Order: sequence, then structure tokens, then C-alpha cells
Amino acid sequence: MQRQRGLTIVGLIFMLMIAAFGALLAAKMLPAYLEFFAIKRIIGEINASGETQNGSLKTIQASFDRRATIESVSSIRGSDLEIEKDGDGFTISASWERKVPLIHNVSALVEFEVQS
Repeated sequence: MQRQRGLTIVGLIFMLMIAAFGALLAAKMLPAYLEFFAIKRIIGEINASGETQNGSLKTIQASFDRRATIESVSSIRGSDLEIEKDGDGFTISASWERKVPLIHNVSALVEFEVQS
């Protein structure tokens, strides 16, 4: 006699709940990560454009603010950047946290750090 194999209805519901939670988590966290990649790209563009070698602290901050406005970045501003003198240029870094509400009173805290 062969033994039956397969997924029970309870197992199916459990698997669907796990998949739904994963999809909810991904949908809620996606904007935070898209903003992280935009900030990373902005800092890379500022570094590649030579503004860190020719510009001053205020120039770099203003450039970041202009680009962040275009990209709709709201987590950090140019004044939040950590800019250090490095030889004939500057090293730009930033770190911030973003609290993402998931379900009712459950939230996820995501920490980001970027350095050029």
C-alpha cells in the first residue's frame, strides 16, 4: 500500500501566511533601500565629479542638497554628511537610521552607512 504525500490545507495556509509576511516586509522596506541606493549614488557622483577636490565643505553640502531634492531623498541633508579632509580632497560619509512601520505597533529599524 502506498502512503499518500502532499500538503495539507493547514500546511498550505501556513506557507501562504509566511509568503504574505515576506511580501509585506519586502514592500514596506523597499522604499528605504531605494533611498539608500540613491544616497549612495549621489555621494559617488559628487566624488566622481571632482567637487571633493575643488570645492569646499559648503559647496559639497549644497551639491548634495540639490541632488537629493531631485532624487526625493528625505532621510538626510547635506548638513548631516560627515566630510573629512583627505589629502587634496574630501572623504564623504553618512550614517542614518530609518524606522519602517510594518504592522500596527511592530516596526523595523534599519541602519544605513555610506562612505566614498
